[in-house]
Amino acid sequence: MITNGINGEIRKENECRFNRNIAMICGIRAALIAQYLWEIMEYENGTTEDYWRKMPQKMIQTVYPFLSRHMIRDAMKELTECRILRASERNESRFDRTRWYQFTEYGMELMSPGSYA
Repeated sequence: MITNGINGEIRKENECRFNRNIAMICGIRAALIAQYLWEIMEYENGTTEDYWRKMPQKMIQTVYPFLSRHMIRDAMKELTECRILRASERNESRFDRTRWYQFTEYGMELMSPGSYA
């Protein structure tokens, strides 16, 4: 089945795209999540520059049900340790521990067009 992708492009329903530069540095799981976050940020804001996005692990797991919460947590940690993403808690409630993410300049360079698998 063919559906519209997040950027309005035609994508197969079970197609997984990822950035090969990030995959070589952090692994395929991290690259899948980075690609998903990148597409969401571009769709919502038109750009990824200076844009923070709240990203619950459950949301990622609905898109990639083959990834466990631990796999997602480890991949997000790897992306922040490799300085591809910045992480912060920007929630209004001190009880809400959901992390917010932003691409660093280095991360934006890696996600440049032409480096997709």
